[in-house]
Amino acid sequence: MSQHQSQNRPTAQGHRSTQGHRSTQGHRSTQGQRPTQGPGHGRIVEQRAAAGPVRRHTLSVLVQDVPGVLTRVAGLFARRAFNIHSLAVGVTEVPGLSRITVVVEADERLLEQVTKQLHKLINVLKVVELPDASSVQRDHLLVKVRTDSTTRPLVVQAAELFRAGVVDVAPGSLTLEATGSADKLNALLAMLEPYGVTELVRSGTLGLARGSKSLTDRAGQRGSA
Repeated sequence: MSQHQSQNRPTAQGHRSTQGHRSTQGHRSTQGQRPTQGPGHGRIVEQRAAAGPVRRHTLSVLVQDVPGVLTRVAGLFARRAFNIHSLAVGVTEVPGLSRITVVVEADERLLEQVTKQLHKLINVLKVVELPDASSVQRDHLLVKVRTDSTTRPLVVQAAELFRAGVVDVAPGSLTLEATGSADKLNALLAMLEPYGVTELVRSGTLGLARGSKSLTDRAGQRGSA
């Protein structure tokens, strides 16, 4: 009897750790019956399988303007294996406070968990999501396009269609500036590509919630003076 058990036990354990683990991992994650085990990466994979589809989210993070705060915020997303699409940092209307705008791809449950963890970080004052329907979001683009006497008028015409401006003119190129949604700038680049894009730089997404309230008001950090 003991010999029979000693032969079957390794087989059952090996089945769980190799083939069985792959076939049952999705079942466990969808029903949420068992807590995940193993390294942190395995937990992240199972949680994402349970939380539904991954989509793009824009977060606005109000922080105190001190050294190291950006590293801590970005490091939190990196540890959770988030795909950061863009990240932009700038000053606010309140001296000493900065706003970090992060565009990430995540499911709803993991995004909620990371938002709670962001609130626990030192120097983070407020974290809000900016939905597309209730916020204004813009990207900024500078692009240098190869031109000659024949193609220059065509490039200028294309820029005017997208309300882009010419900010520099050289004998063999034009530099254009454009602001708008990510889809708009992508469409502009697609139209300019046949002429030859020699250089471009693009900012991360910037966003503000619609309405009269501000993020600093909600955080209770607006100066009283």
